[in-house]
Amino acid sequence: MSQLDVQYDFIAIIDCLPVSHRNDWQISEQLESYLDSEKLDSEKFKPLLKYCETTQDVIDFLIYLETLSKAGKKFVIHIVSHGNIRGIAIGNGGSFSWSDMRPYFERINEKQQNQLIINMSSCIGLAGIMMADYNAEKTPFFGLIGSAEELEVNDAIKANKLFYKFLLNIKEKNIPQVTDAIGSVNTKMGKVILQGLSAESFKAKTKAIVNALNESPFKDML
Repeated sequence: MSQLDVQYDFIAIIDCLPVSHRNDWQISEQLESYLDSEKLDSEKFKPLLKYCETTQDVIDFLIYLETLSKAGKKFVIHIVSHGNIRGIAIGNGGSFSWSDMRPYFERINEKQQNQLIINMSSCIGLAGIMMADYNAEKTPFFGLIGSAEELEVNDAIKANKLFYKFLLNIKEKNIPQVTDAIGSVNTKMGKVILQGLSAESFKAKTKAIVNALNESPFKDML
């Protein structure tokens, strides 16, 4: 992921877990409590937590976040959910595909001058990079953070706290970089938990591959 210099106003947490898992695991609640604590020594990084039981709940909240973007607010979107290569699960039996999510994130990211970061606390959250359509003019985010594998609950909770402690450390003179935050998390965890991907980079590489295949003398055999 390329470098990004931006200071965020808050973290928008979208919790799509079934109520039973939400109550048992407390992923969003622990993150909210941490962000609310005095450890960050700032009022401007207060979390905005939204529980979503249906796909429409998520859509409505994304539309609300778009209005905040219009007002000049900068934020990270943190999604807590079950997930797979096709998208995320919502509540008990709902789902939201990456392709269906794309236009909502594109509009938010456009209003944030391509500075939106999406952090996925879900299994195979890195598959969200498929929202980045190589043929589209717009991009749904600057960068995506997530796991390429199944994500253990305890790892998600610990990694979240380490990530935001690094990213939002306002005591530093320089704005911390997302890539540095990811590296710091993995080092402290002793294993690779988080990875980051740039939407623009993914689109460019995908387009290059497609163009190369189209120019191949064997394209009709593919």
